Amino acid sequence: MESMSSLQDSLKGLRDIDGVVGSFVVSTDGTLLGSDLPGVFDVESLTEAAPRLARLFEAINSHGGDLAHCVLRYTEHLLWLHPFEEGNVLCIIAPSAANLASLRMGARLVARRLPRLIRDPFASISSSNPVLDVPDLPAPDSGSSSGTMRASPVPGAPKPRGRRLFRGRPVD
Repeated sequence: MESMSSLQDSLKGLRDIDGVVGSFVVSTDGTLLGSDLPGVFDVESLTEAAPRLARLFEAINSHGGDLAHCVLRYTEHLLWLHPFEEGNVLCIIAPSAANLASLRMGARLVARRLPRLIRDPFASISSSNPVLDVPDLPAPDSGSSSGTMRASPVPGAPKPRGRRLFRGRPVD
């Protein structure tokens, strides 16, 4: 269940794009792997549509090229299909007037994370953010004058990285 939660969290991020209704992920064999859609979309309908979308994407891709994405346009909405990792497909539902550049960028960002989230059920528990053992605060009447406390890292956790740079400039 942990992976479903982090998968849904990643899909939820797509709703930050103006107008995005929701999204879901379909595997190569047509299995629904996860979704972030309003209650109007029931799981049975998505489960029924998933194999059809997988076959459609396979048919489109059968001409030999690697397809970057596919947009199915309807009267009021569009369905953005974005492949990742050997035939799995990220599907995004948005209004037909949605900003396609924003959809492309959002789909790429989310699709980078999806393979790890699907393969590793505990991907949301990151070793780069170890849990810290923080001692209890001293009681107010204990007379502690220092007022500073340090958290001790969990044994075996990776050491913090040095300063981060982006294009030669420090980033916080």
